[in-house]
Amino acid sequence: MRRMFRQLTVRILTWLARGVLRKYAPTVVAVTGSVGKTLTKEAIARVLVGSFSVWKSGANLNSEFGVPLAILGARDAPHTVREWLSAIRRGFGVRFGRPHYPALLVLEFAADRPGDIAHLAGLARPRVGVVTAVGATHLERLGTVEQVAREKAALIRGLPDDGFALLSADDALVLKMREETSATVATFGMSKHAEIRADKVRLALTPRTLDAVQAAEPASVTGVVVVERQRHQLVLPGFAAPYQAMSALAAIGVGRAFGIELPAMLERLTTLRPLKGRMRLLPGINHAAILDDSYNASPKAVTAALEVLRAFPKAKRRIAVLGEMAELGASAQAAHQEMGRLAAQAADVLIAVGEAAKPYVDGALEAKMKGEAILTFGSPDEAGEWLREHLQQTDVVLVKGSQAARMEKAVAAALLEPDRAEEFLVRQSAYWERQ
Repeated sequence: MRRMFRQLTVRILTWLARGVLRKYAPTVVAVTGSVGKTLTKEAIARVLVGSFSVWKSGANLNSEFGVPLAILGARDAPHTVREWLSAIRRGFGVRFGRPHYPALLVLEFAADRPGDIAHLAGLARPRVGVVTAVGATHLERLGTVEQVAREKAALIRGLPDDGFALLSADDALVLKMREETSATVATFGMSKHAEIRADKVRLALTPRTLDAVQAAEPASVTGVVVVERQRHQLVLPGFAAPYQAMSALAAIGVGRAFGIELPAMLERLTTLRPLKGRMRLLPGINHAAILDDSYNASPKAVTAALEVLRAFPKAKRRIAVLGEMAELGASAQAAHQEMGRLAAQAADVLIAVGEAAKPYVDGALEAKMKGEAILTFGSPDEAGEWLREHLQQTDVVLVKGSQAARMEKAVAAALLEPDRAEEFLVRQSAYWERQ
């Protein structure tokens, strides 16, 4: 019965969404990639909204359910039958009423099985496609990283001849996608070969950040954006990871395609803020700092997060709290072991959370991390209790894991103000409390 309701709901939402797109004919910008797509979507919308009327997809509206909902103007994913019926009713209002509809839609496309991106591209028919990166995600269904790349490339293959593709120059699998389209192609990244690139990107801490972590914006990512020999300062207040500048570069690439001047885009990007659970610097107890990256995890994302931890300045101890990386198929054990080896190089203390995370320990020991520096806990609640009891002034804690690991629970226990968890953390709704 539930499966029948799901199938019927998808058909109705898709039919309504197609009708809305025919009726209003917005220009669609779509973003996909194994990492960074949500922040990139947010950055693109931030750049465009100062010049156009724009709708962007809401949280997690990136699937066969979510993209039609985003096209119909939904902000959040429904969970109950009543909420789904309400969403369908609103969709009929958009399709057959006369609401204000934007000139531009900025959508996010996700895939966990072959054909997902092609299906979403066939529905939304984007004119602009952005691919952020390719990594080992959803391998249980997609097989290999090369097959992940082929799946993501469906967005680029589906662009019209007069469309625009924006590809990461820092990822060889993404860059190769330029061969699969007749659309105009531009590149972005830290590579010197990127058309929109950044130099001297770094994390800048405010004075005494780790002694005064209550600061509203204790850090920022800064750098220099280089476009056609123009050099302009990039400042992203509140951000903690230099790699997050990639999302700003992608936004600049899209903005240029729509004729927006670079200084205006850089000014708008100063109002962009970190997303919950995605490398967000939070105040911890005892004046510790928490790098909350608990939203999700894959080998590529964990590697990047550990590098942020390793390079974080002014830290007394660097502590990596890692839950499992899900949906890696046959490569799961080897991937966890490799991340354990990297953690041994980046952290003074490694905390592995959950049964599936135990290979982290094997990798760390192989990399000569001392056994007394490695802890294991069965749940994020237990890991959070340890953090609450042992964090010291100027410790820096990275917390990361897949959605199923629920690592935000460990973050909640270590917050300076636990009663603000709903404000700071992911998965705080009543729906997630029931899970």
